[in-house]
Amino acid sequence: MNKELPKTITSRQLVRMLKDASGESKGKKFCFLIGAGASISSGIPTGADLAREWIREIEEDCSKGDFARWKNKVGISEDNVGEFYPKIYEKRFGHIPESGYDCIRHYMEGKEPSLGYLILANIMVKEKHNVVITTNFDNLLEDAIRTYTQEKPFIAGHEALADYVPKRSDRPIILKVHRDLFFHPFSDQEHTRTIQTAWVGILDRFLSDYFLIVLGYGGNDESLMDYFTSLKNRKQIYWCVYNPGEEPSNPDSENDLSWREHLWSKLSSKAQNILNANDFLIAINGFDIFMYDCYAALGYKFLDEIEKIKRPNPMHELLEATYRRLENINVQRKEISEIKRSLSQETSASYRNVLSGSLGYLFDANQETDIDKKDKIYREGIAKYPQDADLLGDYAVFLHAIRHDYDQAEAYYKRALEVEPKDANTLGNKRALEAEPKDANTLGNYANFLCDIRHDYDQAEEYYKRALEVEPNHANTLGNYALFLCDIHHDYDQAEAYYKRALEVEPNHANTLGNYANFLCDIHHDYDQAEEYFKRALEVEPNHANKLGNYALFLKNIRQDYDQAEAYYKRALEVEPNHANTLGNYAIFLENIRHDYDQAEEYYKRALEAEPKDANTLGNYALFLENIRHDYDQAEVYYKRTLEVEPKDANTLGNYALFLHTIRQDYDQAEAYYKRTLEVEPNHANNLGNYAVFLENIRHDYDQAEAYYKRALEVEPKDANTLGNYALFLENIRHDYDQAEEYYKRALEADPNHANNLGNYAHFLITCRGDLKRADSLIRQAFENTAENERTKPLLAELWFYRYAHYYEEWGAEAEKELAALLNAGAKSIGWNLAPDIELARKNRHPHIEQVEAFAKALTEKA
Repeated sequence: MNKELPKTITSRQLVRMLKDASGESKGKKFCFLIGAGASISSGIPTGADLAREWIREIEEDCSKGDFARWKNKVGISEDNVGEFYPKIYEKRFGHIPESGYDCIRHYMEGKEPSLGYLILANIMVKEKHNVVITTNFDNLLEDAIRTYTQEKPFIAGHEALADYVPKRSDRPIILKVHRDLFFHPFSDQEHTRTIQTAWVGILDRFLSDYFLIVLGYGGNDESLMDYFTSLKNRKQIYWCVYNPGEEPSNPDSENDLSWREHLWSKLSSKAQNILNANDFLIAINGFDIFMYDCYAALGYKFLDEIEKIKRPNPMHELLEATYRRLENINVQRKEISEIKRSLSQETSASYRNVLSGSLGYLFDANQETDIDKKDKIYREGIAKYPQDADLLGDYAVFLHAIRHDYDQAEAYYKRALEVEPKDANTLGNKRALEAEPKDANTLGNYANFLCDIRHDYDQAEEYYKRALEVEPNHANTLGNYALFLCDIHHDYDQAEAYYKRALEVEPNHANTLGNYANFLCDIHHDYDQAEEYFKRALEVEPNHANKLGNYALFLKNIRQDYDQAEAYYKRALEVEPNHANTLGNYAIFLENIRHDYDQAEEYYKRALEAEPKDANTLGNYALFLENIRHDYDQAEVYYKRTLEVEPKDANTLGNYALFLHTIRQDYDQAEAYYKRTLEVEPNHANNLGNYAVFLENIRHDYDQAEAYYKRALEVEPKDANTLGNYALFLENIRHDYDQAEEYYKRALEADPNHANNLGNYAHFLITCRGDLKRADSLIRQAFENTAENERTKPLLAELWFYRYAHYYEEWGAEAEKELAALLNAGAKSIGWNLAPDIELARKNRHPHIEQVEAFAKALTEKA
């Protein structure tokens, strides 16, 4: 064998390890992975047993030829039936899914927990080994905890409950990764091929903290085994192999290679794939016997003298079930190798108890997609359970993240803190940190709050650093700090270093993959790498609306693959029809790419219905109303609404300054807003560039204008718009034609398809260089890159004017027709200097110089 096999220890050694850890606050913590083998003595067949029965039924229902072909195609043999459980289940019940569910339910109804489950329940309650992960659908373990201990377990029987699993708790925790019997459990290939994404975070956390003991589990489950394959940071695994009655020939079994190979051969190929030389194999005689050994080693006494308990006569009917259980446990204790039980209590009601009380409201709120209905569920739950810290804290998060009602959110955070002043895990705020000063999750969440809501960036950074001191390999915090370094400090080298650290710790962290993709795209302009990371993020979370929407944005802006972009926008909105950000971005797509303005406006309105206080959508709709509808009064209303929501939004402040400058011509107010936006974000390249244009054209303060052009280009050296505007400045104001041409060339290197820069450089070549041949090529390119719509009328008019004035022999009649139509449609380039064009046309003996002058006046002067 090439692979180094896991070591072996005896079951007695493993039991002793559990005993040694008992009562030690800093000793090893174990968690358990429980499979179907643990439930055999409770009368529930294993997956392999069910698969064998279903194969017989499939054979009866098919022709011999069809059955043989199917069996050979799948690769089923008597020895590997369990490995093909999902495919067999699908073949048997694919056409009648409800019958498959009924069949499984039939085997599980009326079953009672065996002695092994009774003991495991007590271990979970009495020791710190309180976590069980299971692929089983049955309720045996939770029934044992409720029946034989004073505790109530936390049961995550559906992936929607994964986010509510306590991170640190003494309470027994059961994670049902294939769902509970009463939540449509997973048996088919589709759902058992990969683990549900919601489980990954909580499993990662527990398996990095707890040593794992595997009991009654064959390792045939593809989803869980594939998850383990990708798991980087885990403790050792102690895999118990059912091997009744056999003992190693060598007393030193740890060094007995043949014994290790023997146990290894009993594992599925999937299990062999995840285990390494640091793990252990342990032969056991069965789940119940192993648990009984643990009972004895841990010094438990609750089974002592159980045989002396007698039934009262007469006995009240309410006590009947209790005495039956006790009698049955006594029988199992005496005849543990031949367990035969016949208790018949329904278990469905007991599972519903898991979702009773406040947890039921939390679950319903989590499942509800309608925001108003979700809000109502929270309020009803709080009215009924006003002292439930989880419910109060969760509602606070909803108010903060969804409603953006920060004052109300803070009020509910405070109420939650009054109820549980030291619940660090649930609340995640400053006082929680006083209670649990080294909780990395809480530190990171509070850092996010300080950054995103309070805009207290120095304090935010302090908490990010504290979080990473406590847990240097916390992937989520590493990724969030990378985002902070990028967006707030613009420290791109450090940001990239933290993105890479985050992805080393957790290579399949979808949020970090998506954010790093944005970073590669927006900061490094490494589009191939960015696309690779977008695709990796979508492989991890293929139905994540935000990631689908971001990839759509990439396809639109970078690849200019508009059909694919639209397909991804539509996919994102199928997943989440009320996703405000995607609705808003699709509105922009419809406006700028499809020029379907009515549809665009419909999506703007839908986005604002979904999120009425979304500053980004409000600001973009203001631009739409200004530039497309020319409804300036309404546009101003939306600019003001945006600034009510986000008074320090640099984009909106800058756009409103431009609106006041170009539309209202209220220059003093415009300058006040330019200054406000640059106080908020001094290195906002677009606003620096626009203020430079304002200083040039309105204030005629050319030295200051040049200073701002240079500042803008220091921040964003490849901003095609600013490069082009500075080229114009150098041409028209400084008359430094060599420098002007250098900046025109730089602008076109940054964006070869920038139609305005192509047109302006063409004009420069005509009037300053006299190079009509090169200019003609640039005019053609400008036309090719200019769609005919409301925004492009001025540029199109300028281009047709150049053709009329300087290329009359080739374009005269067509240019005159097109230019006249554009001028009649309202095209204007107020202030554009066409005097050099008139002089050059006169010099070149244009046959209709008066018409050239008339067109120039109509285009550049106010009506």
